[in-house]
Amino acid sequence: MAILQVRDVPDSLYKKLKSEAMRQKRSISQQALAILERSLLSADQAKARRKKLVSEIKSFWKKVPKNMPDVTQLIREDRDR
Repeated sequence: MAILQVRDVPDSLYKKLKSEAMRQKRSISQQALAILERSLLSADQAKARRKKLVSEIKSFWKKVPKNMPDVTQLIREDRDR
């Protein structure tokens, strides 16, 4: 297992980490690992969600008829009535 050492942690951040670790009944190291893991998983999930959304948008546009009228033209016509 790898060892990670973090230097120059601001006092205020360390106090928050220590306080949260105590609240969760964990050591400071365990709490730091839990926060890192949660953060990285969230980033991976967000990336997967964006990929899925882009895929859904692309598949939607494939279903739109090619002879669809220009939206700006439709708005202009509606305003002119």
